Amino acid sequence: MTKFDSLHTTSAQSLVRRILRMCTPRVYLAVLLAIPLLGQTALNQRELDIVLKTQYDGIPWSECEHLGVESIPYLIKALKGPMRFAGNSVVCLGVLGDPKAIKPLEEFLETGYGVLSVPQYLSRTSVLWALGAIVNRSGDESGLEYLIKGLDQSVWNQRVRWSTPYNDTADDRNLQLARASMQGLGLAASPKALRAIQDYKCEKAPCPLDDVRGDALQTCHAINEIAKKHSHKGSPLRAYYQQNP
Repeated sequence: MTKFDSLHTTSAQSLVRRILRMCTPRVYLAVLLAIPLLGQTALNQRELDIVLKTQYDGIPWSECEHLGVESIPYLIKALKGPMRFAGNSVVCLGVLGDPKAIKPLEEFLETGYGVLSVPQYLSRTSVLWALGAIVNRSGDESGLEYLIKGLDQSVWNQRVRWSTPYNDTADDRNLQLARASMQGLGLAASPKALRAIQDYKCEKAPCPLDDVRGDALQTCHAINEIAKKHSHKGSPLRAYYQQNP
């Protein structure tokens, strides 16, 4: 990956600042994503605009991976930009798997007050998917601990001050975030994540996490089987999603 050399850094930064002052939100994010790529041949529009498109059609693994780790600072900045970009930035940060994104993702999930819009809510809950994906690729302990602690529904009263867009109570919100944390642990698929899933105990019966706990165990085992069989063929998490779209 070609980088700016020291002679070009100052002038390039000055040019970018002038551009950003004139940009629409869509162009603003495209510029942010393009900065680390300016030294190489131009990307096609699909690759450059990956964080601008909806994620309802699945996880864009190839496009996110093509952005490369050099794009991580700009994807993190996009979390603070227009909300329609944030969910896609969260997903790409998860796909790239760099633990530098963990703290900014946690902060993004926890920010906000009052009732969130649907895009705001979906992008925040997607953070727990992204943390699982990052832990899977990096083995990072801080992201793993965040997910494990998130199984305790009461912890979400300290972490967040926002409400869901679905007229849920705080208890309903906490339950959904605990369920998403369980799913994130399934994606992490580490020995410690597996133990946390297996050892989880509900305080009341029937346990509202029992179904997602079973799914997380299956996911964890499936990813580990893929890793054993195809250790030389890239990300087992990506292979899992190719098999389970």
